[in-house]
Amino acid sequence: MFSNNRRISLRQLKRMMVMELIGITGLVIPGITVGAAGRDGVLAMAVGLVFVTLYVLLLCRLGRRIDGEYMQYARKRCGLIGMDIIGAFYLVQLLFSGAFASRLLGEVVRQVLLPDTSVQIIMIVLLVLAVYAAAGGMEGRARMTEILYWLVLGPVIIMLLFTAKDLDFDNLAPIFVSTVPKVAAGGYGVLIFFSILGMMLFVIPFMKRDARIYRTTMHGAVIVGLFNLVFILLVVSAFGVGGTYAKNWPIISLMTIVRTPLNVLGRFDSILIVIWLVSIFTFVNSCIFYSSLVSRQLIGNEKMHIYLIPFAAVILLLASWADNYQSIYQTYMSYMKYIGMPAAIAIPVLLLFLDWMQGRRKEAKE
Repeated sequence: MFSNNRRISLRQLKRMMVMELIGITGLVIPGITVGAAGRDGVLAMAVGLVFVTLYVLLLCRLGRRIDGEYMQYARKRCGLIGMDIIGAFYLVQLLFSGAFASRLLGEVVRQVLLPDTSVQIIMIVLLVLAVYAAAGGMEGRARMTEILYWLVLGPVIIMLLFTAKDLDFDNLAPIFVSTVPKVAAGGYGVLIFFSILGMMLFVIPFMKRDARIYRTTMHGAVIVGLFNLVFILLVVSAFGVGGTYAKNWPIISLMTIVRTPLNVLGRFDSILIVIWLVSIFTFVNSCIFYSSLVSRQLIGNEKMHIYLIPFAAVILLLASWADNYQSIYQTYMSYMKYIGMPAAIAIPVLLLFLDWMQGRRKEAKE
């Protein structure tokens, strides 16, 4: 299964990252940035993109020092117990993120497409499909995103073009009225939903050693960031600050008002929503796959597929503990704000520091 899938191209890496991020960020980031900074939500998004850029630079700095698997590198720097703690953190992060994304996708499907279906049933079907897709390995996932990439981005671009011409951009004024802490808080919320970029460190063994890996990662992050800048402009123009903040997923509401010339595409909003959900499914699939990859690097068992079903079951349990989406969302955001994201930054910094210290000791001995 997995042993035959050892290499992906730079183009596939970029497309995988865009597909993993654009759906989930497009649903939640407009609400986060506008909720924090009001009409300056675009500014909060820009600040968030700066934070993301700095985070990717940190990952790139560490990634250039990793020769082989990330967990083995961590073991060399901080020992077996340190490696286990770091690996456990990444597992918890991935399982929490997968649970949030699964519940998000289940709620959107239930509210928009299947109102009479239990959200748990929707999530079970979703996770079964995600396990099947993850079993194809890294190369299988890369091929899947190659097929889906323009199938997702093409209609999204069409939506942006047809929606923009009918909106009231007066809703965007005035700007530069929010305080710096509010804009920074919105930017930090943006960074949280780009945290899966940290999985780049686990993907290194699947790539040829090439400095362009890091440039490609940055390129993918910028593409998603720019799309989100446009999403925020459009939803605030369409619904105003209050309307945007009041909606769980303003981009879904925006899709329902898209009208194509002469209505040539019929119910284009339904097409858009289904396509958007495909991107969120890709994120869930990634969380399950990377959880299995982390476990393999920790334990050393090459049979990654044995972890897929147990991790999917854990994700389902975590996604089902609360009766409503808002409780899941608030819990996930609290974890990421105060534990998840700080640790995702601190671990690479710690490993770089230990790497530097070991280098200094080696030089002193020589």
